[in-house]
Amino acid sequence: MSLPPNELRRQLTPDGRRLVLSVGEDVAGGPRYRIALIDLERGAVTRIVRDDADLLRPAISPDGTKVAYVRRLPSASNSALVDDGLWLVNADGTGARRLAPGADGLFTWIFGWTTDSTGVVFDSLEWSAGPQVIDISSGKRTLVGGFVPRDWLTLGNDFAFRTKGSPSYVAGLTSQAFQGEYRLVVADRAGDPQRTLVAEGHAFFLLGAPRWNPKSDEILYRHVMRLNQMEFFVANLTGAHIRIPLALPYLADWTSDGTGIVYLSQSFGATSYLGTAVRIAKRDGSGDRELFSSSGGGFSDLVVVGYP
Repeated sequence: MSLPPNELRRQLTPDGRRLVLSVGEDVAGGPRYRIALIDLERGAVTRIVRDDADLLRPAISPDGTKVAYVRRLPSASNSALVDDGLWLVNADGTGARRLAPGADGLFTWIFGWTTDSTGVVFDSLEWSAGPQVIDISSGKRTLVGGFVPRDWLTLGNDFAFRTKGSPSYVAGLTSQAFQGEYRLVVADRAGDPQRTLVAEGHAFFLLGAPRWNPKSDEILYRHVMRLNQMEFFVANLTGAHIRIPLALPYLADWTSDGTGIVYLSQSFGATSYLGTAVRIAKRDGSGDRELFSSSGGGFSDLVVVGYP
């Protein structure tokens, strides 16, 4: 079994030409989130899946043929959503099926695909994560192994694997939700001693959402000062880190060649976890430009609620 080289890069195809997103569509009673495939070269938008549910946390397979996602159903009271588990659909929108059911009191999280496009790395989370790989053909599950110690917390999207290079794990951890110490740590194997690269102590200064550079040992990660104030930094394995100036970012990742940053920006003055545009910039923040905007075409916001 192999893990995806950069599992949190789950929404971009390896060639960097297409991006899968969960996008809000305005319907009666509020937006419903659909799965859409964005052609970043032509700006074309294709709706892959839409039904009377919220479709979240998509991940496109490395071969570009399938999309894994989480389906959440309205509850009977219509005041909450029920986790319907891990789902799979072909990139052309056909063949939607459930791979794994949801679990009461937990939420399904997708970390990415195996490099051969035969398995999805996922977990049913509360706080700490123990990801497993599910074979999309047989349904067989293989436990990846824990990385996060039980006396620390991770907020779901805050660790990443790579199959080449040492260390192989990176995680953003907190000792106590929203009021403890925050660390960016690395290790080689599950259970190995963790080495701290960056540490912060703040009442609300979340540190996490790390991404390995696909071409180097650098790590892109996020600081959250408040809901509408987020910054991204790049750290190396010595712990040295620099800030990347981006326009109102929420979610960011490396480009496929490791030389630039693709990110979701928030609408001006936003106070919620919503993005409105996909943008790209060089690693120093220069050359920033818009690739795709969610305005028009019947779509509203790009959902980033509860996923990186």
